[in-house]
Amino acid sequence: MAPVKKSPAAPKGLAAGGRALWREVTKNHVLRPDHARILQDACHECDLIDDLQAALKDVPRTTRGSMGQEVIHPLISELRAHRATLSTLLRGLSLADTDTSAVDASRAATVSAIGLARARWDRKA
Repeated sequence: MAPVKKSPAAPKGLAAGGRALWREVTKNHVLRPDHARILQDACHECDLIDDLQAALKDVPRTTRGSMGQEVIHPLISELRAHRATLSTLLRGLSLADTDTSAVDASRAATVSAIGLARARWDRKA
């Protein structure tokens, strides 16, 4: 019987959301050191997003700007930015499913379209 691989422990200082992300990723993937660092940063982003979301829970979505105008609450913009950062970090881990049929089909369609365009241009010349 093969030994059971134990996932590496989550880095210190992570809250529940970050620990859950760490656990899920390391349960199914063996990470290189650079990917482990990306995952650690993603876990901290996850915790920050959870904190920002909690801070917005009972707050109006708009506030008064410097000139007295109604503007979106600044935490909403921060939340959006951190979600984008988390998405970028997770993409950097390259943990996508191995089913690449949609990508392969798209690539084949692109190659076909390029071939047709070249044939059309070659006829005109």
